[in-house]
Amino acid sequence: MEPIADSPTVKTRFIVLSDTHNKKPFDSSDTQHAFRSPLPDADVLLHAGDLTGSGKRLEHQAQVEMFVEHPAELKIVIPGNHDITLDEPYYNSRPWKHSTAQDIVAIREMYTGPKAREAGIVLIKEGIQTFELKNGAKFTLYASAYQPEFCDWAFAYPRTEDRFNPPSVAERLLGRGAANPIPSHPQIDIMVTHGPPFGILDSVVGFGSRMNSSAGCRHLLRAVKRCKPRLHAFGHIHEGWGAKRMKWAPAERADVEDQLFPITVDQNDVLENRGAFVDLSSSGSSQLHWGQETLFVNASIMDVRYNPRNAPWVVDLELPRA
Repeated sequence: MEPIADSPTVKTRFIVLSDTHNKKPFDSSDTQHAFRSPLPDADVLLHAGDLTGSGKRLEHQAQVEMFVEHPAELKIVIPGNHDITLDEPYYNSRPWKHSTAQDIVAIREMYTGPKAREAGIVLIKEGIQTFELKNGAKFTLYASAYQPEFCDWAFAYPRTEDRFNPPSVAERLLGRGAANPIPSHPQIDIMVTHGPPFGILDSVVGFGSRMNSSAGCRHLLRAVKRCKPRLHAFGHIHEGWGAKRMKWAPAERADVEDQLFPITVDQNDVLENRGAFVDLSSSGSSQLHWGQETLFVNASIMDVRYNPRNAPWVVDLELPRA
């Protein structure tokens, strides 16, 4: 996106995907699927995890090829619970997960080696990084592949554990607390986590009484409310595909509640354009106000039956100029 001269911000386009599970886009001629070649162009590609079905090398290879083929200058990738070979402590403790041992060093090299760097691929398991783009934009991103434990998959933590908020005084004295807590506003522009925050695009079906209808993390919700990023992208819950815009209540107004509004898209347009487009930049009809609003996106490409029926999200935002 071309910046406007002397503007303090730069319009920047993100394409957001998650839960591709080693599926590459369908051929361009397959107009029955929005997830088809070529994927929409963007300045930045975000993938929120579950790159593979079970972390096998050939599965990772398919995803890396997809990233290399995309023209975005920067491709930020986090793993998910299915990407077990990228969670090395987990995989090393469970060698029986694959009948043939996987080369975890070679797999990691696919995302971090010279070819990956040349293609603009950046793998982040958890932490904070700042990026500058060729269009003049600069943004700081928090990422985490971790999500509440479910069925003994990778990158898991107990649901009672708070991985995302600063420890209390008592927790610090006991040597406990989050290793990489999410900073408060205004330090983070973009958040990418594999799992959703509680109550936001996290409803599950088919588990009966074994699981609450909301599978997201309450601690993550508390953290994102402090952080107030421009965009929070995630996946993990396939049936939660969609986007919602949060209007945060002013801190000084105890009588006002946060308000969450669904983003509606025309499915015929989504199919034709190979993506669900949302323009929250200054040239859109309703610019997002950082610190007052956050766009939440569940970008799971797979539906609940592991069919790649969902579209990538394509989001235009204003970012600060470097």
